Amino acid sequence: MILEKYGDTRVARIDRSVFSDYKMYNKYLHLHEKDTILEIWPGNWSFSLYLKERFNIPEHNITLLDASSSTVHILKKQPETEKFNIIESDVIDYLKNNQKKYTLIVMKYVLEHMEKPYINNLIPLLLDALTEHGTLLIEVPNIWNTPYGVFWAFADYTHYTYFTHESLVQCILWNNTKNIKLDIKTRNIYPNIIFKPKLFYMIKSIIAFILRWISIIISYCFMRINWDNTWTWEVFTPFILALIKKKWKNL
Repeated sequence: MILEKYGDTRVARIDRSVFSDYKMYNKYLHLHEKDTILEIWPGNWSFSLYLKERFNIPEHNITLLDASSSTVHILKKQPETEKFNIIESDVIDYLKNNQKKYTLIVMKYVLEHMEKPYINNLIPLLLDALTEHGTLLIEVPNIWNTPYGVFWAFADYTHYTYFTHESLVQCILWNNTKNIKLDIKTRNIYPNIIFKPKLFYMIKSIIAFILRWISIIISYCFMRINWDNTWTWEVFTPFILALIKKKWKNL
């Protein structure tokens, strides 16, 4: 994992235009002011900022974890995130040495940057770090979607592991010994800039939306033609969203 190089070249600033895209998560996440959030490799960290504002989460209840010193440096200097708990550490090292539990752990476009042996060790630690009613949110590019999912999977040199709906389910279930509830969702394909006032962006977004639907239809037809019905791939959108919850005996 070439984290320092990635942090040097790919760290972005806050972009509130994506907040409209994040509204799709409202139906899956039901957070309260006292809840705690851990976001791993937060990227442009706009998702944690959205959750803070949407659910009135205090800044001291949000932890941003990254192994890139350049990313951590920017997080500590950025006015929107400087009061968050910002930690520079390897994910596994942090989870092994930290006893804190989280209501929500977020890994958006992170798992594909990790090698399979690392993922195998990571999944149990993530589940152990959840509170009794906690949720693990994982989002990855869907390589089964052509061409969008394939593009997002292979366009980045730091991607090691590629996922379909089926392989993401296997990744989670095969590395877990706990009783969990696993939901795989289709990722919203509506472009977040479609309502921007500039005509160019509106046209660009509408074309992207049409092409994404075409890619879904092509991917679905290809699966039906080339695979038998014993396969259970159900997600054909460019990205896959997984929500994992622990099942407790007292529920």
